[in-house]
Amino acid sequence: MIRDSELTEFIESIAPLDTQEEWDNSGWQIRLKPEFSRVMTALEIRSDVIGEAVREGCDLIVTHHPLIFDELGSVDNNSFIGKNIIALISGGISVFSLHTPFDKCPGGINDSFGELLGIRDIRLVTGDSGDYTGGYLRSGVLSEPMSLHEFIELASGALDMLPSQFRFSGDTRVKISKICWCCGAGTEFMDLALKEGCDLFISGDLKYHPAQAAREQGLNILDPGHYGTEKHFVHSMAEMLRAAFPAEADNIMESKTNIDPFAF
Repeated sequence: MIRDSELTEFIESIAPLDTQEEWDNSGWQIRLKPEFSRVMTALEIRSDVIGEAVREGCDLIVTHHPLIFDELGSVDNNSFIGKNIIALISGGISVFSLHTPFDKCPGGINDSFGELLGIRDIRLVTGDSGDYTGGYLRSGVLSEPMSLHEFIELASGALDMLPSQFRFSGDTRVKISKICWCCGAGTEFMDLALKEGCDLFISGDLKYHPAQAAREQGLNILDPGHYGTEKHFVHSMAEMLRAAFPAEADNIMESKTNIDPFAF
């Protein structure tokens, strides 16, 4: 069994909750009891994820994205959030979410993303005085330069994605060596990536006008999608929990539900 206090203490040791953004809601979303027998990691809560947890006999889900962001005025079974809260409580399932603190922390989602892609010399980009980085933006280098198509082939294998799931804006003839990235929605850091002199910037949720601006300034951007850049949380967090609670390793499972909302 894993006690709620032990889980909180472990999370605080790797990604303190007081580092979260003001708009975030990391921490306990639903806490139904003081100890848990079977844990599942998932990127976020959805009805099919809850169904999977029920089938697997899980009484705790640890997610990256919080189910509850804003203050709740009501729990309505006709709403997405309300319906899922009711299903979780009915199934006896608690939820702990670790969002922006895990985006920022050493060894968190951005560092593990770089490691997945075989990027070396990973470091936090701090920016010049006055530049906001928030602890999110990373940079690193490949072991050897490669073409865009070679890199997409490498990334599609590492991220278990189809090449057709990637979107690119920029010069397709680019030779890639230095890379900057921010998992999830990080296009706000495009200017910093440009200042870093990277050959490629990777992030999700790229919109039309930022893509146009980046192309005009000579910044190459690869967008594997929000889900594509963060789905490795499921395995990464499960491995961290197994290391922290070795006696419970067999009772810590990874969600197998594909929650990508986009069909390709």
